[in-house]
Amino acid sequence: MISMITAVLSAICNVGQSVFVKLSTEKSEKNILQFNALKAGTALILFFMISLYHFQMHLPTMLYGALYGLALLASMVSGYLALGKGPMALTSIITSYSLIIPCVFGAVYLNEEIRALQYLGLILLFASMGLISRIENKLIFQKNWLFYVIITFVCNGVCPVIQKLHQVHYPEKFRQEFMVYALFVIVILLLLISAGKGKKQKKTEIKYAALSGICMGLGNYITLLLSSSVNATVLFPIVSAATMLLNYIISMILFQERFNKIQFGGFIIGIISIVLIKL
Repeated sequence: MISMITAVLSAICNVGQSVFVKLSTEKSEKNILQFNALKAGTALILFFMISLYHFQMHLPTMLYGALYGLALLASMVSGYLALGKGPMALTSIITSYSLIIPCVFGAVYLNEEIRALQYLGLILLFASMGLISRIENKLIFQKNWLFYVIITFVCNGVCPVIQKLHQVHYPEKFRQEFMVYALFVIVILLLLISAGKGKKQKKTEIKYAALSGICMGLGNYITLLLSSSVNATVLFPIVSAATMLLNYIISMILFQERFNKIQFGGFIIGIISIVLIKL
């Protein structure tokens, strides 16, 4: 029961990040660097407080964390721009399909076995992407939305690959330190790049950045807890499916977004495909 509640909280945190970013972009898209610096800084403080009493310095983990931080930074910035220029539901769902990257990487480079259900999930995933991508050309070509979605898609896929490589070398070790190093790199880089740039952030932007950072920090921490759970193989598909459903429901309620019939069919197939891949 506790594990199931934790899984639902993970999904809520995942969606919360997107919601607060989307709300911020509706106010202004000019303070993208400052917004993400505050978001990452909030997550860093939260993560560091959680891991304070058992934090260990470890150089290889620091290097892996730095690489992860660079990929996550690119994902955060491109994701912010994508959410500012397109619908939250479609953006979040397409980028969530990035799990295909670590799945293929694991099979090709780490010799991980892909089971029959996972093959079926991959086939359904491509079918879902084809159906969901039936969108207006105006959205793609006039706002560069697709460009930012593709960058976010790739970076979201690279992040778990780096995390997986780290855990291959150091199984179940330095996981919290890994995230602290990554977030630290993000904050420092964003502060250096944004120094003297952009306008002073409004209180609402600061609020949304902090709330998004809290969701980011809690979401990542809960993922670490779930990954060490004996029920991880059951819980992760639930988290993925719940995240997609919540994204669509919240998008309808807050931003009046709707799928057409073909896209909705692709959405349902997408949920099934992700569950199958993560089983």
